[in-house]
Amino acid sequence: MASMLGSNSETPGGRTLMSGSDLILEDRGLTDIPIDIALAYGPSAKLLNLKENNLQSVTNIKLFLKLETLILDKNNLTDLSLFPPLPTVKTLWFNNNCVHDLTTFCEALSKIFPNLEYVSLLNNPCCPAFWDETASGTDAYRRYRLLIISKLGKLRFLDATPVLPSEREDAVTRGHFLGTTAKPIQKKQSPAEKKRLQALALAQEKYEAEKAAKKALRRKSSSSMLGLGSSDARYDGSHSEGNRFITNTDL
Repeated sequence: MASMLGSNSETPGGRTLMSGSDLILEDRGLTDIPIDIALAYGPSAKLLNLKENNLQSVTNIKLFLKLETLILDKNNLTDLSLFPPLPTVKTLWFNNNCVHDLTTFCEALSKIFPNLEYVSLLNNPCCPAFWDETASGTDAYRRYRLLIISKLGKLRFLDATPVLPSEREDAVTRGHFLGTTAKPIQKKQSPAEKKRLQALALAQEKYEAEKAAKKALRRKSSSSMLGLGSSDARYDGSHSEGNRFITNTDL
């Protein structure tokens, strides 16, 4: 058992597995967590480092009863479908994986890790570059943050950056609209409101038609005037009011 292995345990090849309460399984070509290791270290490990493996199953992670930090960087993971609920985990490193669908991933995060306080998703396809300081880049990263914050009520840090009170407030009101599949809820219109909107639409159509007719008449009149009188007749601008009433549709 873990209590018999000492505070610093090694594999037969001399590679350290356990240091204090940290279990290091980094870069070992693992497709799953070996059952013997899970049985030996699971009851006491608080940090599990599985960085740079090729996980295809994590069945034995259920044996890690005190796990607080989980490191899954560089595992070619596309989602969280392998993982059972892990309510004790507060810190998740998920950098350099292959997550594309942020909305679905966030839903899974909130169910599997309901008590997350720290999460990092850098260098996943779903994560906009936070160093992109263009207007579009800044807006994309802000929307990404608000969506994740809206799903994780206890989150304190995202991508090593603190969650600000203003972000939390904004996420509560707007975060659920920012996913790739999220759509604003459409309010049901009353019959009176529908009739009012239809009347406004008809009035707008009538106005546009009358404006177009007047514009055509002015052009026709102007063309007729230019064809009369001497060749030196010219428009002197005496009836012009400049661009005061010119709209984009008249240009």
